[in-house]
Amino acid sequence: MKKTILFLSLMGLLSLTSCKKEQDKKSEGEVVKKDIPFTVEINVDSKKKDAFCLLYRDNSLGYFTEDNTIYLDMWAKGESETLVFELPKNFLPSDLRFDLTCDDVGNEIKINYITLMYKDKKFTIENKDLENYLQPNEQVVFNKETRIYSFDKKGAQVYDPSLTTNTNFSSILVDFVGYNAVVGKK
Repeated sequence: MKKTILFLSLMGLLSLTSCKKEQDKKSEGEVVKKDIPFTVEINVDSKKKDAFCLLYRDNSLGYFTEDNTIYLDMWAKGESETLVFELPKNFLPSDLRFDLTCDDVGNEIKINYITLMYKDKKFTIENKDLENYLQPNEQVVFNKETRIYSFDKKGAQVYDPSLTTNTNFSSILVDFVGYNAVVGKK
């Protein structure tokens, strides 16, 4: 009886050690990108060829600047396009702004989703939830039925239709980059 218990105990110990080694091998084979920069992926449908801009800032900047702007072209291929904005390595944003068009008042775009990625974190804002996180300025017309953005200069001298973030979006940034990065404490 003692020999049976000892034998079963040894077999159980060996199988646990064997499983642990297999898990370690799996972990070694997987590549986990821990040092990727803060990335914003936007999937859009654009009626016309245009440019989409992402402006980013941290708390050392009181406002958005041209130096902290990434421009990407939308090609209006008749199908959804995914635009990927990578912020500079080690830059942690405290705020973002999405400029929806640069040139054409007659353009219309639909944002299918926006995905934020940083290290091993990922958060997606679906089209149906955009207004919970982003607010259009006065030059952006949002059709709640079609979920499409169009644009109107409304007599403004500067044409800059954009979406700005709200407190819900700021909460997501805090989860991604940490409270101190968003509020400016070291």
